[in-house]
Amino acid sequence: MFSIAALTICLLFGLLYLWYKAEKRKYADLDKLPGPVPHFFYGNALEFGNNIVESFNNIERLFNTYGPLLRIWQNGLKLSVFVVNPNIVEYFLSSNVHIKKSAGYDLYQPWLGQGLINNAGEIWRKHRKILTPAFHLKVLEQFPESFHKSGEVLIKKLKKQEGKDIDIYEFIILYAMDAICDSSMRIDVNAQETGDTTYIDAVKRFLEIYLTRFFSFFNKYEFFFQFSPKYKQYRKDIEYLQSFTSSVIEQRKRERIANLDEEETDEFGRKKRRKVFLDILLDSNQMTDQEIREEVDTFLFGGHDTISSTISFGLFELTRNPDVQERLFEEIESVVGIDKDEPITLGHLNEMGYMDRVVKEVFRLYPAAPLIERELQEEVIVDGLKYPKGTTISFHLYIQHRRSELFPEPEKFDPDRFLPEYVASRHKFAYIPFSAGPRNCIGQKYATINTKITIANVLRHFVLQPVEPAHKPILANDAVLKSMNGLLIKLKLR
Repeated sequence: MFSIAALTICLLFGLLYLWYKAEKRKYADLDKLPGPVPHFFYGNALEFGNNIVESFNNIERLFNTYGPLLRIWQNGLKLSVFVVNPNIVEYFLSSNVHIKKSAGYDLYQPWLGQGLINNAGEIWRKHRKILTPAFHLKVLEQFPESFHKSGEVLIKKLKKQEGKDIDIYEFIILYAMDAICDSSMRIDVNAQETGDTTYIDAVKRFLEIYLTRFFSFFNKYEFFFQFSPKYKQYRKDIEYLQSFTSSVIEQRKRERIANLDEEETDEFGRKKRRKVFLDILLDSNQMTDQEIREEVDTFLFGGHDTISSTISFGLFELTRNPDVQERLFEEIESVVGIDKDEPITLGHLNEMGYMDRVVKEVFRLYPAAPLIERELQEEVIVDGLKYPKGTTISFHLYIQHRRSELFPEPEKFDPDRFLPEYVASRHKFAYIPFSAGPRNCIGQKYATINTKITIANVLRHFVLQPVEPAHKPILANDAVLKSMNGLLIKLKLR
Protein backbone atom coordinates (compact mmCIF):
# COMPACT_ATOMS: atom_id res chain seq x y z
CA MET A 1 0.00 0.00 0.00
CA PHE A 2 2.84 2.34 0.93
CA SER A 3 4.66 1.63 -2.31
CA ILE A 4 1.54 2.46 -4.36
CA ALA A 5 1.14 5.78 -2.53
CA ALA A 6 4.83 6.57 -2.99
CA LEU A 7 4.62 5.69 -6.67
CA THR A 8 1.57 7.91 -7.12
CA ILE A 9 3.31 10.84 -5.45
CA CYS A 10 6.40 10.34 -7.61
CA LEU A 11 4.24 10.17 -10.72
CA LEU A 12 2.43 13.40 -9.81
CA PHE A 13 5.70 15.18 -9.15
CA GLY A 14 7.04 13.83 -12.43
CA LEU A 15 4.03 15.14 -14.36
CA LEU A 16 4.29 18.48 -12.55
CA TYR A 17 7.96 18.71 -13.49
CA LEU A 18 7.22 17.94 -17.16
CA TRP A 19 4.48 20.57 -17.19
CA TYR A 20 6.84 23.09 -15.59
CA LYS A 21 9.53 22.42 -18.19
CA ALA A 22 6.99 22.70 -21.03
CA GLU A 23 5.78 26.08 -19.73
CA LYS A 24 9.38 27.30 -19.42
CA ARG A 25 10.15 26.18 -22.98
CA LYS A 26 7.49 28.55 -24.33
CA TYR A 27 9.82 31.40 -23.40
CA ALA A 28 13.01 29.77 -24.69
CA ASP A 29 13.69 32.59 -27.16
CA LEU A 30 12.92 35.41 -24.75
CA ASP A 31 15.03 33.79 -22.04
CA LYS A 32 18.00 34.55 -24.29
CA LEU A 33 17.47 38.24 -23.64
CA PRO A 34 19.69 39.84 -20.97
CA GLY A 35 18.28 40.02 -17.47
CA PRO A 36 18.94 39.05 -13.85
CA VAL A 37 19.25 35.40 -12.84
CA PRO A 38 15.78 34.18 -11.77
CA HIS A 39 14.80 31.94 -8.87
CA PHE A 40 13.01 28.82 -10.14
CA PHE A 41 9.92 29.59 -8.00
CA TYR A 42 9.53 33.37 -7.60
CA GLY A 43 11.57 34.46 -10.61
CA ASN A 44 12.93 38.02 -10.29
CA ALA A 45 10.19 39.29 -7.98
CA LEU A 46 12.71 40.30 -5.31
CA GLU A 47 14.58 42.56 -7.74
CA PHE A 48 12.07 45.35 -7.24
CA GLY A 49 12.45 46.04 -3.52
CA ASN A 50 9.95 46.61 -0.74
CA ASN A 51 8.47 50.02 -1.58
CA ILE A 52 7.62 52.23 -4.54
CA VAL A 53 10.83 54.29 -4.34
CA GLU A 54 12.99 51.16 -4.38
CA SER A 55 10.93 49.69 -7.22
CA PHE A 56 11.32 52.85 -9.30
CA ASN A 57 15.09 53.02 -8.76
CA ASN A 58 15.62 49.30 -9.28
CA ILE A 59 13.86 49.28 -12.65
CA GLU A 60 16.18 52.07 -13.76
CA ARG A 61 19.13 50.04 -12.46
CA LEU A 62 18.02 47.01 -14.46
CA PHE A 63 17.88 49.01 -17.68
CA ASN A 64 21.28 50.54 -16.96
CA THR A 65 22.69 47.06 -16.37
CA TYR A 66 21.06 45.02 -19.13
CA GLY A 67 20.19 47.52 -21.87
CA PRO A 68 17.05 48.71 -23.72
CA LEU A 69 15.49 45.24 -24.09
CA LEU A 70 15.53 42.90 -21.11
CA ARG A 71 13.57 40.04 -19.66
CA ILE A 72 12.17 39.73 -16.16
CA TRP A 73 10.63 36.55 -14.78
CA GLN A 74 7.55 37.59 -12.80
CA ASN A 75 7.59 34.15 -11.19
CA GLY A 76 8.95 30.74 -12.19
CA LEU A 77 6.59 30.50 -15.17
CA LYS A 78 5.61 34.01 -16.31
CA LEU A 79 7.96 36.29 -18.21
CA SER A 80 7.85 40.03 -19.00
CA VAL A 81 9.88 41.89 -21.58
CA PHE A 82 10.87 45.44 -20.59
CA VAL A 83 11.49 47.64 -23.60
CA VAL A 84 12.58 51.23 -24.31
CA ASN A 85 13.69 50.63 -27.90
CA PRO A 86 11.35 52.80 -30.04
CA ASN A 87 11.34 50.35 -32.96
CA ILE A 88 9.98 47.56 -30.78
CA VAL A 89 7.76 49.99 -28.87
CA GLU A 90 6.19 51.02 -32.18
CA TYR A 91 5.60 47.42 -33.21
CA PHE A 92 3.52 46.64 -30.14
CA LEU A 93 1.81 49.96 -29.37
CA SER A 94 0.69 50.52 -32.96
CA SER A 95 -0.96 47.10 -33.08
CA ASN A 96 -4.75 46.80 -33.27
CA VAL A 97 -4.45 43.24 -31.94
CA HIS A 98 -2.34 43.62 -28.81
CA ILE A 99 -4.52 46.17 -27.02
CA LYS A 100 -5.17 44.19 -23.83
CA LYS A 101 -3.56 45.63 -20.71
CA SER A 102 -1.48 43.25 -18.62
CA ALA A 103 -2.82 41.25 -15.68
CA GLY A 104 -1.30 43.85 -13.37
CA TYR A 105 -4.09 46.25 -14.31
CA ASP A 106 -6.58 43.79 -12.82
CA LEU A 107 -5.52 45.26 -9.49
CA TYR A 108 -7.47 48.39 -10.46
CA GLN A 109 -10.71 46.45 -10.83
CA PRO A 110 -11.85 46.57 -7.19
CA TRP A 111 -12.01 50.37 -7.61
CA LEU A 112 -12.35 51.16 -11.33
CA GLY A 113 -14.10 48.00 -12.49
CA GLN A 114 -14.16 47.79 -16.29
CA GLY A 115 -13.36 51.45 -16.97
CA LEU A 116 -11.25 52.43 -19.99
CA ILE A 117 -7.98 51.89 -18.13
CA ASN A 118 -8.34 48.14 -17.83
CA ASN A 119 -11.08 46.82 -20.09
CA ALA A 120 -10.39 45.44 -23.56
CA GLY A 121 -12.01 44.00 -26.64
CA GLU A 122 -15.56 44.93 -27.53
CA ILE A 123 -16.29 46.58 -24.16
CA TRP A 124 -13.32 48.91 -24.60
CA ARG A 125 -14.23 49.72 -28.21
CA LYS A 126 -17.85 50.45 -27.26
CA HIS A 127 -16.93 52.74 -24.34
CA ARG A 128 -14.17 54.49 -26.28
CA LYS A 129 -16.63 55.26 -29.10
CA ILE A 130 -19.18 56.64 -26.62
CA LEU A 131 -16.59 58.82 -24.86
CA THR A 132 -14.74 60.19 -27.90
CA PRO A 133 -17.26 63.05 -28.46
CA ALA A 134 -16.48 64.30 -24.94
CA PHE A 135 -13.07 65.39 -26.28
CA HIS A 136 -14.24 66.96 -29.52
CA LEU A 137 -12.86 70.43 -30.28
CA LYS A 138 -16.24 72.07 -29.60
CA VAL A 139 -16.26 70.55 -26.12
CA LEU A 140 -12.60 71.38 -25.51
CA GLU A 141 -13.39 75.04 -26.20
CA GLN A 142 -15.39 75.10 -22.94
CA PHE A 143 -12.53 73.84 -20.77
CA PRO A 144 -10.58 77.14 -20.47
CA GLU A 145 -13.60 78.75 -18.81
CA SER A 146 -13.54 76.11 -16.05
CA PHE A 147 -9.75 76.27 -15.72
CA HIS A 148 -9.93 80.06 -15.38
CA LYS A 149 -12.65 79.80 -12.73
CA SER A 150 -10.70 77.25 -10.67
CA GLY A 151 -7.45 79.08 -11.40
CA GLU A 152 -8.72 82.29 -9.81
CA VAL A 153 -9.15 80.42 -6.53
CA LEU A 154 -5.67 78.89 -6.92
CA ILE A 155 -4.05 82.31 -7.42
CA LYS A 156 -5.90 83.69 -4.38
CA LYS A 157 -4.59 80.81 -2.26
CA LEU A 158 -1.04 81.15 -3.59
CA LYS A 159 -0.90 84.90 -2.90
CA LYS A 160 -1.13 84.09 0.81
CA GLN A 161 2.02 81.95 0.44
CA GLU A 162 4.29 84.64 -1.03
CA GLY A 163 7.86 84.36 0.21
CA LYS A 164 7.31 81.01 1.90
CA ASP A 165 8.78 77.63 0.97
CA ILE A 166 5.74 75.65 -0.18
CA ASP A 167 5.03 72.24 -1.66
CA ILE A 168 3.27 73.39 -4.82
CA TYR A 169 1.75 69.93 -5.35
CA GLU A 170 -0.49 70.37 -2.28
CA PHE A 171 -2.13 73.39 -3.91
CA ILE A 172 -2.26 72.07 -7.48
CA ILE A 173 -3.97 68.78 -6.61
CA LEU A 174 -6.89 70.63 -4.97
CA TYR A 175 -7.07 72.92 -8.01
CA ALA A 176 -7.11 69.85 -10.28
CA MET A 177 -10.05 68.36 -8.37
CA ASP A 178 -12.04 71.58 -8.78
CA ALA A 179 -11.10 71.82 -12.46
CA ILE A 180 -12.00 68.24 -13.44
CA CYS A 181 -15.32 68.30 -11.60
CA ASP A 182 -16.35 71.66 -13.05
CA SER A 183 -15.13 71.10 -16.62
CA SER A 184 -16.18 67.49 -17.12
CA MET A 185 -18.91 66.88 -14.54
CA ARG A 186 -20.30 70.43 -14.14
CA ILE A 187 -20.19 69.94 -10.40
CA ASP A 188 -18.68 72.34 -7.85
CA VAL A 189 -16.79 70.38 -5.18
CA ASN A 190 -14.95 73.46 -3.82
CA ALA A 191 -11.89 71.40 -2.88
CA GLN A 192 -9.63 74.47 -2.74
CA GLU A 193 -11.94 76.48 -0.51
CA THR A 194 -12.70 73.67 1.92
CA GLY A 195 -9.26 72.07 1.82
CA ASP A 196 -10.97 68.69 2.01
CA THR A 197 -8.43 66.03 1.00
CA THR A 198 -10.46 62.95 1.94
CA TYR A 199 -10.85 61.80 -1.68
CA ILE A 200 -7.23 62.66 -2.52
CA ASP A 201 -5.90 60.80 0.51
CA ALA A 202 -7.96 57.71 -0.32
CA VAL A 203 -6.58 57.71 -3.88
CA LYS A 204 -3.05 58.08 -2.56
CA ARG A 205 -3.39 55.10 -0.21
CA PHE A 206 -4.97 52.96 -2.92
CA LEU A 207 -2.18 53.70 -5.41
CA GLU A 208 0.59 53.04 -2.91
CA ILE A 209 -0.93 49.63 -2.23
CA TYR A 210 -1.54 49.07 -5.94
CA LEU A 211 2.15 49.43 -6.85
CA THR A 212 3.28 47.39 -3.87
CA ARG A 213 0.96 44.59 -4.99
CA PHE A 214 1.97 45.04 -8.65
CA PHE A 215 5.56 44.02 -7.89
CA SER A 216 4.81 41.57 -5.08
CA PHE A 217 4.90 37.83 -5.63
CA PHE A 218 2.23 37.05 -3.01
CA ASN A 219 0.15 40.21 -2.43
CA LYS A 220 -0.93 40.57 -6.05
CA TYR A 221 -3.23 37.65 -5.29
CA GLU A 222 -6.37 38.57 -3.33
CA PHE A 223 -6.17 35.38 -1.26
CA PHE A 224 -2.86 36.43 0.29
CA PHE A 225 -3.52 40.17 0.36
CA GLN A 226 -6.66 39.80 2.47
CA PHE A 227 -4.39 38.87 5.39
CA SER A 228 -2.38 42.09 5.05
CA PRO A 229 -2.75 44.70 7.83
CA LYS A 230 -3.52 47.22 5.05
CA TYR A 231 -6.45 45.26 3.67
CA LYS A 232 -9.18 46.72 5.92
CA GLN A 233 -8.25 50.35 5.11
CA TYR A 234 -7.91 49.39 1.43
CA ARG A 235 -11.51 48.13 1.29
CA LYS A 236 -12.72 51.18 3.23
CA ASP A 237 -11.00 53.52 0.78
CA ILE A 238 -12.52 51.79 -2.25
CA GLU A 239 -16.00 52.04 -0.73
CA TYR A 240 -15.49 55.76 -0.09
CA LEU A 241 -14.10 56.49 -3.59
CA GLN A 242 -17.01 54.76 -5.29
CA SER A 243 -19.58 56.45 -3.05
CA PHE A 244 -17.99 59.84 -3.82
CA THR A 245 -18.35 59.18 -7.54
CA SER A 246 -21.94 58.03 -7.13
CA SER A 247 -22.75 61.26 -5.28
CA VAL A 248 -21.23 63.32 -8.12
CA ILE A 249 -23.37 61.47 -10.67
CA GLU A 250 -26.56 61.87 -8.62
CA GLN A 251 -25.87 65.56 -8.07
CA ARG A 252 -25.42 66.09 -11.81
CA LYS A 253 -28.64 64.22 -12.53
CA ARG A 254 -30.55 66.50 -10.15
CA GLU A 255 -29.04 69.65 -11.62
CA ARG A 256 -29.85 68.54 -15.17
CA ILE A 257 -33.50 68.14 -14.20
CA ALA A 258 -33.65 71.42 -12.31
CA ASN A 259 -31.83 73.51 -14.94
CA LEU A 260 -32.77 71.73 -18.15
CA ASP A 261 -34.22 74.74 -19.99
CA GLU A 262 -31.55 77.14 -18.79
CA GLU A 263 -28.79 74.67 -19.59
CA GLU A 264 -29.91 73.96 -23.12
CA THR A 265 -30.49 77.42 -24.67
CA ASP A 266 -29.82 81.10 -24.16
CA GLU A 267 -32.27 83.99 -24.70
CA PHE A 268 -31.86 83.68 -28.47
CA GLY A 269 -32.59 79.97 -28.52
CA ARG A 270 -28.94 79.02 -29.01
CA LYS A 271 -27.32 76.23 -27.01
CA LYS A 272 -25.42 77.79 -24.13
CA ARG A 273 -22.97 74.96 -23.44
CA ARG A 274 -22.34 71.68 -25.15
CA LYS A 275 -22.54 68.40 -23.32
CA VAL A 276 -19.46 67.40 -21.40
CA PHE A 277 -18.05 64.07 -20.26
CA LEU A 278 -20.68 63.14 -17.65
CA ASP A 279 -23.60 64.39 -19.76
CA ILE A 280 -22.48 62.23 -22.67
CA LEU A 281 -22.37 59.18 -20.42
CA LEU A 282 -25.81 59.89 -18.96
CA ASP A 283 -27.35 60.45 -22.40
CA SER A 284 -25.72 57.48 -24.15
CA ASN A 285 -28.46 54.94 -23.23
CA GLN A 286 -25.85 52.27 -23.94
CA MET A 287 -24.29 51.95 -20.51
CA THR A 288 -25.52 50.60 -17.21
CA ASP A 289 -25.38 52.69 -14.03
CA GLN A 290 -22.39 50.63 -12.91
CA GLU A 291 -20.56 51.18 -16.21
CA ILE A 292 -21.18 54.93 -15.94
CA ARG A 293 -19.82 55.00 -12.40
CA GLU A 294 -16.74 53.03 -13.43
CA GLU A 295 -15.93 55.45 -16.26
CA VAL A 296 -16.47 58.44 -13.99
CA ASP A 297 -14.22 56.79 -11.37
CA THR A 298 -11.59 56.32 -14.08
CA PHE A 299 -11.78 59.87 -15.41
CA LEU A 300 -11.84 61.50 -11.96
CA PHE A 301 -8.71 59.56 -11.09
CA GLY A 302 -6.91 60.34 -14.34
CA GLY A 303 -8.19 63.90 -14.52
CA HIS A 304 -6.90 65.06 -11.16
CA ASP A 305 -3.97 62.86 -10.13
CA THR A 306 -1.95 62.70 -13.34
CA ILE A 307 -2.53 66.35 -14.23
CA SER A 308 -1.65 67.67 -10.78
CA SER A 309 1.69 65.84 -10.90
CA THR A 310 2.48 67.16 -14.38
CA ILE A 311 1.61 70.78 -13.57
CA SER A 312 3.57 70.63 -10.32
CA PHE A 313 6.65 69.19 -12.00
CA GLY A 314 6.36 71.89 -14.67
CA LEU A 315 6.26 74.74 -12.15
CA PHE A 316 9.14 73.18 -10.23
CA GLU A 317 11.30 72.93 -13.37
CA LEU A 318 10.68 76.60 -14.11
CA THR A 319 12.26 77.49 -10.74
CA ARG A 320 15.40 75.66 -11.86
CA ASN A 321 15.38 77.28 -15.31
CA PRO A 322 14.79 81.03 -14.86
CA ASP A 323 15.76 81.79 -18.47
CA VAL A 324 13.02 79.46 -19.72
CA GLN A 325 10.59 80.98 -17.21
CA GLU A 326 11.28 84.56 -18.34
CA ARG A 327 11.04 83.69 -22.04
CA LEU A 328 7.75 81.91 -21.40
CA PHE A 329 6.35 84.83 -19.39
CA GLU A 330 7.22 87.24 -22.19
CA GLU A 331 5.37 85.06 -24.70
CA ILE A 332 2.29 84.84 -22.45
CA GLU A 333 2.21 88.59 -21.96
CA SER A 334 2.69 89.31 -25.68
CA VAL A 335 -0.17 86.97 -26.65
CA VAL A 336 -2.71 87.57 -23.87
CA GLY A 337 -1.80 91.12 -22.81
CA ILE A 338 -0.81 92.71 -19.51
CA ASP A 339 -4.18 92.18 -17.80
CA LYS A 340 -3.37 89.29 -15.46
CA ASP A 341 -7.02 88.36 -15.09
CA GLU A 342 -7.81 88.12 -18.82
CA PRO A 343 -9.09 84.56 -19.45
CA ILE A 344 -6.80 82.49 -21.67
CA THR A 345 -8.55 80.87 -24.64
CA LEU A 346 -7.66 78.07 -27.02
CA GLY A 347 -6.94 80.81 -29.56
CA HIS A 348 -4.30 82.24 -27.23
CA LEU A 349 -2.74 78.81 -26.71
CA ASN A 350 -2.52 78.26 -30.46
CA GLU A 351 -0.29 81.35 -30.67
CA MET A 352 2.07 80.19 -27.89
CA GLY A 353 4.69 78.13 -29.70
CA TYR A 354 7.20 78.31 -26.87
CA MET A 355 4.58 77.28 -24.30
CA ASP A 356 3.86 74.23 -26.44
CA ARG A 357 7.53 73.24 -26.40
CA VAL A 358 7.88 73.89 -22.66
CA VAL A 359 4.92 71.65 -21.83
CA LYS A 360 6.16 68.90 -24.15
CA GLU A 361 9.50 69.00 -22.35
CA VAL A 362 7.68 68.65 -19.01
CA PHE A 363 5.81 65.63 -20.40
CA ARG A 364 9.13 64.18 -21.62
CA LEU A 365 10.94 64.42 -18.30
CA TYR A 366 7.90 63.58 -16.17
CA PRO A 367 5.44 61.32 -18.04
CA ALA A 368 2.41 61.00 -15.76
CA ALA A 369 2.20 57.22 -16.25
CA PRO A 370 5.87 56.18 -16.34
CA LEU A 371 5.17 52.47 -16.83
CA ILE A 372 2.49 50.92 -19.07
CA GLU A 373 1.96 47.30 -20.08
CA ARG A 374 0.28 45.10 -22.68
CA GLU A 375 -0.45 41.37 -22.74
CA LEU A 376 0.06 39.72 -26.12
CA GLN A 377 -3.08 38.24 -27.62
CA GLU A 378 -1.28 35.96 -30.04
CA GLU A 379 2.21 34.65 -30.69
CA VAL A 380 4.48 36.97 -32.70
CA ILE A 381 8.07 36.95 -33.94
CA VAL A 382 9.99 40.22 -33.62
CA ASP A 383 13.64 40.53 -34.66
CA GLY A 384 13.88 36.75 -34.80
CA LEU A 385 12.58 36.19 -31.26
CA LYS A 386 9.32 34.33 -30.59
CA TYR A 387 7.01 36.13 -28.15
CA PRO A 388 4.39 33.62 -26.95
CA LYS A 389 0.75 34.53 -26.45
CA GLY A 390 0.31 35.89 -22.91
CA THR A 391 3.74 37.53 -22.72
CA THR A 392 3.71 40.86 -20.86
CA ILE A 393 5.39 43.78 -22.63
CA SER A 394 6.40 46.58 -20.25
CA PHE A 395 7.07 50.05 -21.66
CA HIS A 396 8.99 52.38 -19.34
CA LEU A 397 8.25 55.88 -20.65
CA TYR A 398 10.30 57.66 -17.99
CA ILE A 399 13.48 55.77 -18.87
CA GLN A 400 12.87 55.87 -22.62
CA HIS A 401 12.46 59.67 -22.52
CA ARG A 402 15.82 59.98 -20.75
CA ARG A 403 17.89 57.89 -23.17
CA SER A 404 20.78 59.97 -24.48
CA GLU A 405 20.66 58.37 -27.95
CA LEU A 406 17.08 59.63 -28.30
CA PHE A 407 17.40 62.92 -26.43
CA PRO A 408 20.95 64.36 -26.15
CA GLU A 409 21.72 65.69 -22.65
CA PRO A 410 18.52 64.01 -21.45
CA GLU A 411 18.54 65.49 -17.94
CA LYS A 412 18.68 69.03 -19.29
CA PHE A 413 15.37 70.93 -19.46
CA ASP A 414 15.46 72.12 -23.07
CA PRO A 415 12.12 73.04 -24.71
CA ASP A 416 13.85 73.73 -28.03
CA ARG A 417 14.44 70.02 -28.52
CA PHE A 418 10.80 70.13 -29.72
CA LEU A 419 11.50 72.53 -32.55
CA PRO A 420 10.19 71.02 -35.81
CA GLU A 421 13.62 70.15 -37.22
CA TYR A 422 14.56 68.13 -34.12
CA VAL A 423 11.18 66.40 -33.92
CA ALA A 424 11.49 65.36 -37.58
CA SER A 425 14.89 63.77 -36.92
CA ARG A 426 13.65 61.55 -34.07
CA HIS A 427 11.85 58.22 -34.21
CA LYS A 428 8.13 58.94 -34.03
CA PHE A 429 7.79 56.55 -31.08
CA ALA A 430 10.73 58.02 -29.13
CA TYR A 431 8.39 60.45 -27.35
CA ILE A 432 5.16 58.86 -26.08
CA PRO A 433 4.01 60.63 -22.88
CA PHE A 434 0.39 59.59 -23.50
CA SER A 435 1.21 56.15 -24.89
CA ALA A 436 0.52 55.77 -28.63
CA GLY A 437 -1.51 53.82 -31.13
CA PRO A 438 -5.13 52.74 -30.68
CA ARG A 439 -4.90 52.70 -26.87
CA ASN A 440 -3.39 56.14 -26.45
CA CYS A 441 -4.73 58.35 -23.67
CA ILE A 442 -8.18 59.70 -24.56
CA GLY A 443 -7.68 62.64 -22.21
CA GLN A 444 -4.38 63.95 -23.59
CA LYS A 445 -5.87 67.13 -25.08
CA TYR A 446 -7.61 67.86 -21.78
CA ALA A 447 -4.34 67.36 -19.91
CA THR A 448 -2.35 69.52 -22.32
CA ILE A 449 -4.80 72.44 -22.27
CA ASN A 450 -5.12 72.34 -18.48
CA THR A 451 -1.35 72.21 -17.99
CA LYS A 452 -0.71 75.15 -20.34
CA ILE A 453 -3.41 77.38 -18.89
CA THR A 454 -2.49 76.66 -15.28
CA ILE A 455 1.23 77.29 -15.81
CA ALA A 456 0.40 80.49 -17.73
CA ASN A 457 -1.93 81.81 -15.02
CA VAL A 458 0.61 81.15 -12.25
CA LEU A 459 3.40 82.85 -14.22
CA ARG A 460 1.25 85.93 -14.91
CA HIS A 461 1.05 86.56 -11.17
CA PHE A 462 4.31 85.16 -9.76
CA VAL A 463 8.00 84.80 -10.34
CA LEU A 464 8.84 81.20 -9.42
CA GLN A 465 11.99 80.79 -7.35
CA PRO A 466 13.91 77.78 -6.02
CA VAL A 467 14.15 77.13 -2.31
CA GLU A 468 17.47 77.08 -0.46
CA PRO A 469 19.11 74.64 -0.08
CA ALA A 470 18.15 73.28 -3.50
CA HIS A 471 15.29 70.79 -3.33
CA LYS A 472 15.93 67.39 -4.93
CA PRO A 473 12.75 65.38 -5.62
CA ILE A 474 12.64 61.72 -4.64
CA LEU A 475 10.78 60.18 -7.57
CA ALA A 476 8.57 57.11 -7.41
CA ASN A 477 5.80 55.48 -9.37
CA ASP A 478 2.50 54.75 -7.64
CA ALA A 479 0.85 54.35 -11.07
CA VAL A 480 1.42 58.09 -11.42
CA LEU A 481 4.87 59.67 -11.31
CA LYS A 482 5.25 61.52 -8.00
CA SER A 483 7.85 63.19 -5.82
CA MET A 484 7.73 61.50 -2.44
CA ASN A 485 9.25 64.51 -0.68
CA GLY A 486 7.07 67.09 -2.41
CA LEU A 487 8.00 69.79 -4.92
CA LEU A 488 9.22 72.79 -2.98
CA ILE A 489 9.21 76.26 -4.57
CA LYS A 490 9.00 79.91 -3.52
CA LEU A 491 6.64 82.54 -4.98
CA LYS A 492 7.29 86.25 -5.54
CA LEU A 493 4.46 88.51 -6.74
CA ARG A 494 5.11 90.25 -10.04
